[in-house]
Amino acid sequence: MADSAMLASVKNALGITGDAMNNTLSGYIDIVCAYMANAGVSSARIAASPFIVGRGVNEVWNNDGSANFSPMFINLVAQLALVGD
Repeated sequence: MADSAMLASVKNALGITGDAMNNTLSGYIDIVCAYMANAGVSSARIAASPFIVGRGVNEVWNNDGSANFSPMFINLVAQLALVGD
């Protein structure tokens, strides 16, 4: 499960209020953070990038089953991986 700070930041980024979707959002955050980590983004950089995580969560949530991230999100992740810490 996503930590509470990341969950709160992603909800803020997406304009979501209330707690009804917390479990779903936490699962999506975990998916996006795993993708980012597997791409080479450090845990510290992921934690410092809640709006990029939020972008990925939005794409997982609204991708109509296509299971594809947008080129923009992929480019942002690649840039974070190259920057390092």
